[in-house]
Amino acid sequence: PVTQVRLVVGRENPFHRTNLEFARRLKAEAARTYPGLVKGIYIGLGGYNQDLGPRTLLAEFGAHTNSRREAEQGAAFFADVLAQTLAQSR
Repeated sequence: PVTQVRLVVGRENPFHRTNLEFARRLKAEAARTYPGLVKGIYIGLGGYNQDLGPRTLLAEFGAHTNSRREAEQGAAFFADVLAQTLAQSR
């Protein structure tokens, strides 16, 4: 068992559209590689420091009900997804 990942995109930053598109690309790649890994994309009211640059996201791994091992495994799978997505961007 692994934790799911929720991607968080803030509305209050100049890169909102770019970040949301990047989150959608990550979610699509995760659906192909590890179906069910990405729980969804949450669009919040805050900025979440995403004004620092384009393709800046907040990723949440699991909850208090998950073990550290499950969160680490989810993070490892997500790292694969991130690498694949960035490689496709070249």
